[in-house]
Amino acid sequence: MSNDAVWRIIVIAGENHKRGVQELLARKIAKFFQKI
Repeated sequence: MSNDAVWRIIVIAGENHKRGVQELLARKIAKFFQKI
């Protein structure tokens, strides 16, 4: 594997991770508001 391919994988993984964290936060906030 070339360095470019490795970097592309790292960047994609980072983007997916950010999105996943945002979704988790959104779900927690939604659950919190449903309790009120």
